[in-house]
Amino acid sequence: VTSIGEWAFRYCSSLTSITIPSSVTEIKKYAFAACKGLTSIKIPNSVTCIGEYAFSKCDSLSNIIFPNSVTDIGDYAFYNSSKITSITIPKSVTAIGNMAFKGCYNLQNIVVENGNIKYDSRNNCNAIIDTKANCIIKGCKNTIIPDDVEVLGCGAFWGCSDLTEIIIPNSVTNIEDSVF
Repeated sequence: VTSIGEWAFRYCSSLTSITIPSSVTEIKKYAFAACKGLTSIKIPNSVTCIGEYAFSKCDSLSNIIFPNSVTDIGDYAFYNSSKITSITIPKSVTAIGNMAFKGCYNLQNIVVENGNIKYDSRNNCNAIIDTKANCIIKGCKNTIIPDDVEVLGCGAFWGCSDLTEIIIPNSVTNIEDSVF
């Protein structure tokens, strides 16, 4: 097995855990979407791509470990996986799709590993920043917007219902759609 196909386990609501073999390099779109019983998953070091909506609506998923092999996280990959509390983006990741973590309501800690050439979490800000665009693409209730960030990206704080206060520095010149 080299890939987990589109819709492979979608709506398998009784699925609580799965072991992905080390031969798998790609988890395609919707592969585990709406697996409401899935609580954690360890992605093997062979996987480079997590497709669109791959783990969307996994209501019980609280623990996800990205290996250093992952380079691409698709659009809405973890959409509405509301129990995820922490994300660490490895230095290998060079593409994070639109709103990949939208609806992760309980997210409290966001870290991008040092050495990532595309993204950062400068000053321990608790956010994913597109370094070149100087844009926060995902924040959480504990985010501190760095003084040099220029853009708050589309949906960056969408669904942060526990967000009570955020200071937007003068460096921010663009607040995109649906940020809050």
